[in-house]
Amino acid sequence: MKRTIFTSTLTALLITALSIPGTSSNRFYAHAQEVGADAAPGDLDTSFGDGGKVTINLPGRSVYCAALAMQTDGKIIVVGNASSPEDIVVGRLNTDGLADTTFGNDGFVITDFSNSADSAYAVALQTDGRIVIAGGSYKGSAISEDFALARYNVDGSLDTSFGNGGKVTTDFSGAGDVAFNVVIQTDGKIVAGGSANNPNSHSSDFALARYNANGSLDSSFGSGGKVVTDFFGRFDAITSLAIQPDGKIIGAGYTMKSTAADSIDFALARYDAGGSLDPGFGISGKTTTDFFGFTDNIEAVRLGKNGAIIVAGECFSGHGNDFDNFALARYKANGTLDESFGTDGKVFTDFAGHQDGAFALAIQSDDKIIAAGLSIVGDPSAGNDFALARYTPNGSLDNSFGNAGKVTTDFFGKGDDAYAIALQPDGHLVLAGDAFQPGLPSASAIGIAVARYKVGDIATPGFSLGFEQSPVAGERGTTVKVHVLINRTGGFTGNVTVTPPDTSGLGIKVKPPVDIPTTEDLVTFKLKLKGDASPGPHQLTFIARDDSGRTVSATLTIVIQ
Repeated sequence: MKRTIFTSTLTALLITALSIPGTSSNRFYAHAQEVGADAAPGDLDTSFGDGGKVTINLPGRSVYCAALAMQTDGKIIVVGNASSPEDIVVGRLNTDGLADTTFGNDGFVITDFSNSADSAYAVALQTDGRIVIAGGSYKGSAISEDFALARYNVDGSLDTSFGNGGKVTTDFSGAGDVAFNVVIQTDGKIVAGGSANNPNSHSSDFALARYNANGSLDSSFGSGGKVVTDFFGRFDAITSLAIQPDGKIIGAGYTMKSTAADSIDFALARYDAGGSLDPGFGISGKTTTDFFGFTDNIEAVRLGKNGAIIVAGECFSGHGNDFDNFALARYKANGTLDESFGTDGKVFTDFAGHQDGAFALAIQSDDKIIAAGLSIVGDPSAGNDFALARYTPNGSLDNSFGNAGKVTTDFFGKGDDAYAIALQPDGHLVLAGDAFQPGLPSASAIGIAVARYKVGDIATPGFSLGFEQSPVAGERGTTVKVHVLINRTGGFTGNVTVTPPDTSGLGIKVKPPVDIPTTEDLVTFKLKLKGDASPGPHQLTFIARDDSGRTVSATLTIVIQ
């Protein structure tokens, strides 16, 4: 299961990936090199950080990374926690691994909720670039943890239009609640998923909360914005979320079927847009999967083609030395296992006969699957390494990747864990977690670790927005045409729906005032500039999404004369 990660105030950074004479010890530095022409899928990208790796340590405190997100400009958002005191850390790296000093304080921001323990486990980016994180915040005792969300502007400052000064907490039942994942709907609403303890039965349930764009609970969802789901009356938790193109929400995690320690299984539930369980999925909206009769747990869920649902986590296999392995499963749209994947819908992967676990998942445009996490590949006393495995669409290991489909990466020889993954459109993969560096004081020896790999020359299908002309100008009383360009990449030919900007209060009327779906590369809107329109430059944001839910935006400058 996902380990508990704690948090702390970030005051200065000690970068330990590389020591460069003449550089400050509390500023980020990473060395860039030329990528070798013979780099193969699974190789580290040596143009990133120091030989493909970056670590970030905080003097006097342990720092962990639980999540990452990729901005449209290729910059990397890392989210985690530091210990003593326990606060949330959000950072941004440039494309080469250097800290982005335009973000927060030299690239990093710390957030405290309640002068107690706070944690962040997930991050999602809005179409306007704002950053939403989710986790938990204690109010003073071990049973008083609540869902905790925060939203940041693109410069790292808290967005004061969200919740209370940029922060929101949500209590379910007065006991311990924590959010492990967060996703953004196409309408801008925010869905967080995790677990909610039931103080009466001493158990926990799947827990979902949906928020409006301003951070208030969405009363149209569940009961006052919240939903809890019990499986077998014991311990259940959502560890990952996905939103289908039809708006249905998939929560994936684990359930405990009985009091036996080995009774934990994969668990999924699907909800309609209002928060009710979907009777067309599994049994009354829920499904569970056991591998070998031992402990199994989902850590990540992603959507594939034709309604497929792919999950990754770990299973206790009962094979060899009886350690956990990478575990994957693929389900059909109705929640039944897809028997064309692996063995009866399931796949497990052992690296070196010791402990393995998958915590993150990515799907390439060619339907190959990459699972990432940790593995003990040598002496167990040395701890874990970053671990990757790539699979063909049928679930077999892809021999063209790494060593027979598997890759491990060691940072300092003493314990590295990967928890988050992101694919870049240029054929690279970014992996983030934490690494232990011997030689540093024990209190600060654990730091954020990021590695980038070459995954192959795969052009990811996608699109971006642009304009035939920007800025545009027009006089009051006239009409201006705006041609919105849909820049398609990687062979993407699917439908894109373009939403016009909100022009209320500007004296601008948009025609047509509705969404325009298209499979073409251009759509046209007319902007009627009323006689009382406000003169000067104005920013108008157009938003577009495809049928998979992928959303992008672009901002046009119009100058009213």
